[in-house]
Amino acid sequence: MQVIHRDSFDNGVLLFLKQYEHKEGTFLQIEFVHKTWLGWKWVMGGGYGLSNRLGLDEALNYMSMPKFKGIEGPYPIVFGQITNSTITNVIVTISGEDAGKYSAKLIEYGAGQRLWYVVLPSSASAPYEIEAISGDGVKVASRSFEDSRDFASVLMSN
Repeated sequence: MQVIHRDSFDNGVLLFLKQYEHKEGTFLQIEFVHKTWLGWKWVMGGGYGLSNRLGLDEALNYMSMPKFKGIEGPYPIVFGQITNSTITNVIVTISGEDAGKYSAKLIEYGAGQRLWYVVLPSSASAPYEIEAISGDGVKVASRSFEDSRDFASVLMSN
C-alpha cells in the first residue's frame, strides 16, 4: 500500500492510499486520522477495488461514504480515480438542505494518474449524480445513485 496524496483538515488528515500498484484495475482507499496527545489515531476509512473490464470505455470510478453520527472527519465524501484523459472536471450534484453542484478537487499523482474527491455538506442526501466534464466543457459521462455507500465505474457516454 502506498500513500499517494494527503490533505489536511481542521481536525486531521485525509490519506489516499493505492493498493496493488502493479495490478490492472483500481484499488483505492481513504483513511482519516487525527492527532491526539498520544499520537495519530485512526478515525474512519474505507476503500474499493474494481478490475479492468476490457472493451469498456470507463470515464472514472467512485466510492461514496456517508457521515455517521459521532464520527469526525470530512464526511460525507465521494472520491475515485479518473481513467479517461479527456476529463478535466468532475461535479457531484446532491439533494437535501444544501442541494446543489459541488466541483471535485482533482489530484495528479504518478505518470498520468489522477484521483478526485468532493467533501459534501453534512446535510447531503440522495440522490447523488456524478458528471465527468471534458476540457471543452461537455458532459462526457454521468451516473446517478441512491445509496450513500455506493461504488462503481462510470462509462463514457456515446
